Amino acid sequence: MKILIDESLPRFTLQLVQEHRAYTVQYMGWTGIKNDALLRRAEEQAVRGCSL
Repeated sequence: MKILIDESLPRFTLQLVQEHRAYTVQYMGWTGIKNDALLRRAEEQAVRGCSL
């Protein structure tokens, strides 16, 4: 499963989902994007889980 971790969550959250492919909003280059646009981008990238 590919998971997107929002910029408002602590980076250590990645450690909690180690068994999945987890990416931060910062890593994806999506810092500052509003939630509705962020969800659309995540859907386009086949992200199955989001923590906003």
